[in-house]
Amino acid sequence: MKLENNTIEIKGKKYLKIEIPDETLGLSDLSALKNRIDKSIKKGKKLIVLDLKNVLTINSAGLGIIIGILKRTQEAGGDLKVINVNEKILNIIKITKLNLIIDII
Repeated sequence: MKLENNTIEIKGKKYLKIEIPDETLGLSDLSALKNRIDKSIKKGKKLIVLDLKNVLTINSAGLGIIIGILKRTQEAGGDLKVINVNEKILNIIKITKLNLIIDII
């Protein structure tokens, strides 16, 4: 999986935007995402935006990945936002009440 990334400004702060290229966010994405997030945090980039514009479905592993990224960024003093979430994924996030801890914009 090749992760596309650039920066995006939200409320006056620059976030590293990581675009997920796959249609499904799941276990196969864990290693690449974990490595990318860890490298970013080590470089001082603790404000992360996860762009799900290409993602059509998400499974429990995918939800776990997002929670893991949230935890990593918060522990480093950063933040995570998720953008371009389709209706199907948004419903899953709401059913699991993850919308209470994940900032979806």
